[in-house]
Amino acid sequence: KFSLLDLVCIGVGSTVGGSVLVIAGDAAALAGPAAIFSWVIAGFTALFSLLAYMELSARLPVKGSCYRFTHHGLGEPIA
Repeated sequence: KFSLLDLVCIGVGSTVGGSVLVIAGDAAALAGPAAIFSWVIAGFTALFSLLAYMELSARLPVKGSCYRFTHHGLGEPIA
């Protein structure tokens, strides 16, 4: 039986191992030194997305996921 920590580690490990490391090699071959700058920009973009989700989840009285946030913010037809 998996605990919550086990499931989080599996999810993060599959994301990092499956995409980030493979794409980094391709990006470095194409962009050269500018690849590092693009990774920094992508990191800040992910940080702002994280902060938006944190603020939205703090304002809603129920726990949920992207569907719950979309349903609450945009209504039934969009969700």
